[in-house]
Parts: sequence; structure tokens; C-alpha cells
Amino acid sequence: MNDGKRLTIDDVLGIKYPSNVEFGITGDWLGFLWNDGGSTDVWWVGFDRSDPHAEAVSEPRRATTSGTVTSWAPLAGGGLAWSDDRGIGMLADPRRGGRTITVGAADHVAAAPTHDEIAAVVDRRLVTWKPGADPRTWSLEVEVGIINPGPAHAVKWSLDSRHLALATRDDGRRGLIVVGTDGTVRWRGPVDGFVTGFCWMAAHRLVVTIDRPPLERVYEIVDVASGAATVILTERGDDVLAGAGAHGFPVGPIASPDGGHLVITRVRDGWAHLDLWSLTSGTLTPLTSGAFDCTGGGRFDHPRWSPDGRSIFFVSSEGDWSQRQLWRTPIDPDATVAALPDSPLPAGGTAQQLTQLPGTNWWPVPRPPRATRSGACQASVDVAFLHAGPHHSPDIWGLNSATGTAHQLTRSMPGAWVGTTTVPRHVRIVARDGTLIHADLYVAGNLDPQRPRRALIFAHGGTIDQMRHGWHPGLPYLAPMSWHQYLVNRGWAVLTVDYRGSSGYGLDYQTALWGRMGDIDVTDCVDAGRWLAEQDWVAPSAVAIWGISYGGYLTLASLTKHPGTFAAGISVAGVWDWQVVRDERATSDALLSATGTYRMTAGATGQSADDKWAMA
Repeated sequence: MNDGKRLTIDDVLGIKYPSNVEFGITGDWLGFLWNDGGSTDVWWVGFDRSDPHAEAVSEPRRATTSGTVTSWAPLAGGGLAWSDDRGIGMLADPRRGGRTITVGAADHVAAAPTHDEIAAVVDRRLVTWKPGADPRTWSLEVEVGIINPGPAHAVKWSLDSRHLALATRDDGRRGLIVVGTDGTVRWRGPVDGFVTGFCWMAAHRLVVTIDRPPLERVYEIVDVASGAATVILTERGDDVLAGAGAHGFPVGPIASPDGGHLVITRVRDGWAHLDLWSLTSGTLTPLTSGAFDCTGGGRFDHPRWSPDGRSIFFVSSEGDWSQRQLWRTPIDPDATVAALPDSPLPAGGTAQQLTQLPGTNWWPVPRPPRATRSGACQASVDVAFLHAGPHHSPDIWGLNSATGTAHQLTRSMPGAWVGTTTVPRHVRIVARDGTLIHADLYVAGNLDPQRPRRALIFAHGGTIDQMRHGWHPGLPYLAPMSWHQYLVNRGWAVLTVDYRGSSGYGLDYQTALWGRMGDIDVTDCVDAGRWLAEQDWVAPSAVAIWGISYGGYLTLASLTKHPGTFAAGISVAGVWDWQVVRDERATSDALLSATGTYRMTAGATGQSADDKWAMA
């Protein structure tokens, strides 16, 4: 769709980005973070059921005003808490003012499940606070805060609000500390690996995901009272390095509301799928299976339990690898199921697709049941989610799962964008070795050979990432994808390339890069550029390439290793010296250093690994 309107750079920079979507405990409002050009606050949308015929949904309203909010959480009493550059704050109700405690720049705010008490991290201090009392502060000897991308939180309360688990980094090593509400350290670990995910189950049981480079991942249940650990699943081999999420890190297990079950996202048969684990029976049951992924992109989503624990909401690429739709599978939590590694068993029923919106639909958030029961009127929304597509940058949508009706709750794009955007066409380009490379072509108007147009290749970061059908779900891609639409609006062609090493197309496609960094990923971009230049409606001397982070490296490598292919290149935050990266990671993040080097060199060691690294 492009009706002749001309976009401006201000239109590109004027798009906002929503994230961290959650319902309040009563379900009467929906909160989220809204990033507007780097200024971030908590906003909310209210639901009014006073009309017996229809539920009214309010326009988004601002709950905080600092512009520096880093995290937020709904409170057990119905309000919300947040952290920002001043400290931590609470609102008893988002419609009324609240109180802020100045404790210094805070982050990772977490709310106790049973009462209105919050915890946050301020430098190396843990701070807890509840209304009517002074904040309590104690120092820790390690840095708190996990850098695992995604919805993983660095601070989590136990289900009984008696313990806090805190992700730590100590000399580049990822670990975990469990602290009692009296400040006593109850458990710390692991001693032989790196924590890449954790969540609380029933009582004082903590589920910890531990990576032991290069090829082992273990899921353990830790009794923090006794320190005893029970292994529930061990993975080994390429599946571990591929992970089920971005940059090789897994999507952490998610516990059911009663703490009795886990849904685990892991690579199985070459694709990211869901398994169900029962605390009572100690069994693991596959829930999904097939040539598709059940993730929205690792760091962009995770499965979500319904409030009653009888179904799981998840994201799937079934039917189109470049898109994601929301699905729901019913679960019978009382069923005793045996481990069936080769046969999916949806314990209770068949999975149901919930959305039909083209693009990426992710981060499903079911509404609390008290707000969706029959009463004065039926709820208009029982699931909130994020959506991005060819005509929409990321925004919050609401879904009535009974009718399948979805409607937009926020509008992050300036009105000037309406009628200007272009739907991409997925293409498969034959690489020089015969492999089919995935890419998306954005071009508008008549393709006239007499008026050839300029063109641009885009190489994403990662390497383990994937472009999408339209706007990407990740904040780092908001401006690039908006700029691409701006260029297409002004007569350019843009091709986004999922070179080998990209996720979303199965394990074989992703692992094809291992041991060949700076080789086939570069030639895939070069071959895509040559394919674009061969189109008779493209000016062959006016094809450029650009990329961010690893894509910036690919840009530099394409220009230097294959001169003459591209007329120009732009590297944004691109790697130019891999030895600098490896040296820095050796001290700042030992896990990335160990897994990253192995992944790229495919197991090479010693001088062989050094030679491959130097040639990149």
C-alpha cells in the first residue's frame, strides 16, 4: 500500500515503541512501557464495564513522568511499581498519584506476589520497600543483573514472597544468589557453569538453567532450604549452542501458577518446541512438534500460562517461517503423562491458532479471570499481545479469543504513515554453492527497466536473528525498518537478508555458519547483492549494503573481501577487530566468550581456532 504520500525523517524518528505489557492484578487496566525517542514511562489502558452492553477501552494514559523508567511490575494490591533514575516508586492505582523513594538509579524492580512490597537493584545494593515502612538496604559482594536478552528478570520473588532470587555477574561469570527477606544469603551457585535462566516453583523450589560450555545445558530444581539440587533435563550437542532464543541463550522455563508444572522451550528435531514437565510425576511431555519454531525470536517473547493453569499461550511460525501467530494449547494439569520424546502429546486437547494478523504477533498476556467472567457485560479483551506487520510498527493489541476479534489498543506511528507502507515479498536466492538463501524484498510502484532504481541490502545483527514480514519485534530494528519503508516510499528497493546462521529456518540453516564465520555469511550477502543488481529495474551500479553490529561486520567484510560488488556500505556499531571482541568478552562475560568462539569455529581449538578467528 502506497498512495503517493511522502514520508519525512521526522516521521521515521517519531515512531514510539511499547514493551513489558502486563495486566494489573484486577484486570481493570493494562500497563506497559512506552519508549518515545529514548524517553520511557509507564502507561496504562483502562477497561470500563459500567455499560451493560459493551466494555469501554480508554485511550493510553501516562502513569509516570520521569522519562527514565527502566522496569515496572503490577502489585498484589492492584497498583503498580517502577524503577527509574531517581529510585523506586509505587502507585496504589494508576489513575492516582503515587510516592517515589529516592535511592539512586534503580533497575530490575520486582513485586512480591502476596503483598505490596517491591525489590530493586541500586548499584550493588538490594533495596526492598513497602508502604508505611522505610526502605531496607543491604550490600552484595557481586554485581546483580543478568544480560541475557529477553523477558528474563534479574530479580524474582518466590511464590510465598519469602525469598528473592538475584542473577549475578562476578568477573564475567553468570551466577545466582537466593536471599531471604531478612537479607541472609540462603543459596548461591552454580559452581561449574553459567546461569542462563531461572524461575520459582512451589514453596522454596527454584528452577535453574545452567549452561556448561560448549555443549551441555542442564535444568535443575534447587531446594533453597537444603541446597539439594535435582536434575530434570540434560541437553547436549548442537541443540545447546543453537538454543531456543537469541544469541544461543534459551528461553527460560516458565512455571504454572500453582508451581507444579513447567513449560520448557528447547530445540527438538531441529526446531524450537515446547515440553511440559510435571513436578509430581517427574515426567517430560512434548507439546508441539513439526518444521516450525514455537518462539517469537527468543528475546522477544516466552510462553505464558493461563491464570487457571489449564492452557498455555505461545507463539508459532507454523505455516510461514517469516511470520508468527499466537496459539493456545489446553493442558490437563492432573493428567499423568509419560515421556514421549518422539510423539507430541497435547495433554488435554488440540492447539488452537488465535490470531490471523500478518506479521509477528508475540508476548501473549491473558487477562485475570475476575475481569473476564460474565457480569454486566462480556469482556472485549481477554488476551493482550504485541503485533508488528507490513503496515504496523510494534503496538499493543487486544484479542477476544472467543470471537477471534483483535483490535489495536495503542498507536505508536504518527498519522503520516497511514497509506505509505509496502508489503514485502519473500524471495529465495540461489547462493554460489546452490543453497537457497532467505530474504525479503521491499519495492513499490511499477518496476520499469527504463527507470532503474537504487537499491539497498540489509544484514541483520546476531548472527542468530531473523528478519520478519514487515516491522521487526525488536527495538534495535525499529529505526532501521522504518528507514527502509522511508526509502521504498521514495523509490528505492530494499532487500533484507537472512544469511546462513540466521534463526527461524531450522537448526541446519542456523548451524551451517559454524566454523565458517566471515565466509558463507559474507558470500550470502554478496550473492544477494548481485541478484538484486541483476534485476532489470535496478541500477546495477547503485546497490549498497548496510548492517548493525554483526551486520556491520558483514558490511565491512563484503566491501573488503569482495570489492566492486557494492557501490557503498554503512557499518553501524559493526565489529572491525574480532580479537578486541574476544579479549573483552574473556573478562566481561565468560559465557559469551566460551560459547561465541566455539559456535563460530565449530569446535576448532588451539591454533586452528586462532587462525579461523584471525581470518574473519
